[in-house]
This record gives sequence, C-alpha cells and structure tokens, in this order.
Amino acid sequence: GARLGIIGEGVLGQRVAELARAFGMVPMFAAHKGRSGLGPLYTPWNEVLETSDIITLHSPLTSETRGMIAMPEFRSMKRRPLIINTTRGGLVDEADLVQALDAGLISGIGFDVVTGEPPPSDNVLMRVAERPNVILTPHVAWASDEAQQALADQLMDNIENFFAGRPANLVYGAY
Repeated sequence: GARLGIIGEGVLGQRVAELARAFGMVPMFAAHKGRSGLGPLYTPWNEVLETSDIITLHSPLTSETRGMIAMPEFRSMKRRPLIINTTRGGLVDEADLVQALDAGLISGIGFDVVTGEPPPSDNVLMRVAERPNVILTPHVAWASDEAQQALADQLMDNIENFFAGRPANLVYGAY
C-alpha cells in the first residue's frame, strides 16, 4: 500500500512500476514539473510530492530537469519520503537534499549518482554518507551481470542497425 512516486516514465520507470506493483505498492508517474494535461498515466507533480512514501528518479539530465527537486519541493513532501536517485546526478540539489535530511523533511536517501563523478571529498553528500539513513554508492547500479549483458546487446543492435541504414538511439542537441 505504500505510494511510490516515479519521476520518469521511460523503460526504467516502467520497470520500477512493475516491481512496485509486485510488492503491493501503488506506483504514480509524476507529471512533468510545471506541466498539466499529459494524460491518464500521470499524477500531478505536486500530488506526487505530497503523497509519496518513496520518490524514485528515472529522468535524463537536461536543462529542464537539472535541480528539479530542491528545497521548495522538499518542503511540500508531507509524508517524509525516502528519495532514491540511480539515474543522473544534478536532478536533485544536493545541498538542499542534505538540509532536508537534517530538517527531517525526508526520511532518508539512496543515491547511486552525484553531481560530479567521482565525487570530490568535499561533496556535501560525502559528508553524510556514514549516516544510517543514507545509502551512497559509486554509480554502480548498472553493473549487474544482467545489466552489462543488456548493454552489450544494445551495442550490437546499434551497430547492426547503423550498417543496415537504420541508426537507432540518436541524440540531438547539447545538454
């Protein structure tokens, strides 16, 4: 029955929602910050922040998503959620994250990514890494045997598609 706020509705977010349902959780995909009318898949951004027991991020880092969770968002979190980020450093304002942790606005954090990798010793998250309600890992969530095999499979598919004249996973613009 715990409510899981998922920020990012791509392949990873969808898979996390499947796993959450298997554990009896209620997954909610957050509407993009500042946007409405995105369709029935989405729960309004503010509602996700206010009602989630856990918030997990699965978004790319772009100019629109950089720092999308900061002190104003932490103050609106009524249930003191756990915050999980395994996708990109920079989505959460790290200084505000530690302030929210210190103020009891959130219950804890699980981060596999930080703004600068590897993090310098003076990174604000490194100063709280020893706390019992903090899990900070060195960007290794992708390193399971299954994940590495999936990456190898994607690489081969991309090479084959390129030589067949069907390039895939094209990235446009600068971030």
